[in-house]
Amino acid sequence: MSEPSVEKACQPEELYASVIADMLGGIRHVAVGMLSPVPGAGALLARQLSDHALRVSILGSITVGPTAGRSYLIWQAVVVLTRFF
Repeated sequence: MSEPSVEKACQPEELYASVIADMLGGIRHVAVGMLSPVPGAGALLARQLSDHALRVSILGSITVGPTAGRSYLIWQAVVVLTRFF
């Protein structure tokens, strides 16, 4: 008799986003690129889990604009990333 197939609990992308959200716990601001959906999902999940205490800036979005504050946001992203390495 064959065993019934077991569906995966989640897709790999969902797991990656969850791990990223865990890594971002406790920080105040993170910047992600508009063309990076998995890190973006992780950042937005972290914001939701922090009761919106985390500020997420999406680079390249209409809200930020193509050039407005980009160098500042990239610098903030560098500062955030250095926390993990």
